[in-house]
Amino acid sequence: MKYGILIHKYSHNIGDDIQSYATSLFLPSIDYIVDREELDTFKSKNDELVAIIMNAWFLWKKWNWPPSNFIIPKLTGVHVASWGIDKWGSPLKDEFMEGIGGEWLKAYSPVGCRDNNTLEICKKYEIESYLSGCITLTLPKQKIVTPKKEYICVVDLPYLIERKVRKIAKKKNLEVKVISHDLDYDSDELTWEERKKHVEDLLTIYQNAKCVVTIRLHVALPCLAMETPVLCIRDDIKENDRFSPYNQYLYCTTGNEFLKGKYKYDISNPPKNKEDYKKMRQDIIDNVTQFIKYTQNENMKDEDYVKIQYTEDEKNKWQTKLMKYTLNKWLFDNREYTEELKRQSFENKVKSPIKRFIKKILN
Repeated sequence: MKYGILIHKYSHNIGDDIQSYATSLFLPSIDYIVDREELDTFKSKNDELVAIIMNAWFLWKKWNWPPSNFIIPKLTGVHVASWGIDKWGSPLKDEFMEGIGGEWLKAYSPVGCRDNNTLEICKKYEIESYLSGCITLTLPKQKIVTPKKEYICVVDLPYLIERKVRKIAKKKNLEVKVISHDLDYDSDELTWEERKKHVEDLLTIYQNAKCVVTIRLHVALPCLAMETPVLCIRDDIKENDRFSPYNQYLYCTTGNEFLKGKYKYDISNPPKNKEDYKKMRQDIIDNVTQFIKYTQNENMKDEDYVKIQYTEDEKNKWQTKLMKYTLNKWLFDNREYTEELKRQSFENKVKSPIKRFIKKILN
């Protein structure tokens, strides 16, 4: 059996590569790099099967599905979004799980879901599923080094919160490292070794921090795994679907509580992380390790691993039908939504000259 890792080639978020890195550590070899947004068109050499740990955020495009016949998946840490036109600009939500899209998931179930929303979608379509958590919880510790000066990492924090962290750090003679997971370089041409180097360098910084303060899920979970004290600050922490399974494992607060000092967490002398997540971590390790052993079974033939297959014609017809459905929904079912956008746009155009006129009079 050959092995592959999923990447998001054009991602501007290094959190995607952190997930890929976590999966790579379980693989006996890396024979293929597979773009998660081109799963349906992936083709291996000599039509060989490729085992892939499919921990990722799937289906931004919505119809690059079902995956290629050459992929043998371990479905764990799966996240899909069903936000619709208000956030994605597309009316398509979870319809890709109808027909062969859902049949493929059923064939390779159970589906390990990263969050409760994905779990609910799977159950809606009667796909065997469970809450698996994210594979970044399995990351090992990175190289331990003694920094010249102790430091706190602030990752993608709003300005006011970052400013308060700086004030606290200054009083305690701590350095502040300001980090963003939004990449300042083009990722599409990077080799896997280059992506891996970026991830390891970043994780090593987190590993040796006195504390990490962040809004990012794929900062918080790796820090849990590496036992680096981490504080998560988000105003939507209770409602956010991606965070909800992990709230119980993290120290979390809102920006307002942190700024007003209402949340008792000393970033200059942080407590150890909670350890409740370790059962989820071990379950992921056991399940993925079992999958690797399963793919190395010398008594199995290639056809024994294949649970379902589709011809190109069947796949093309399904994708075309889904695209037509999307277009019809866009043109007709969302007419009211479109009219509301037009109304708001018109009002904003009218308000702007009026505001300028009033301001001119008042001045």
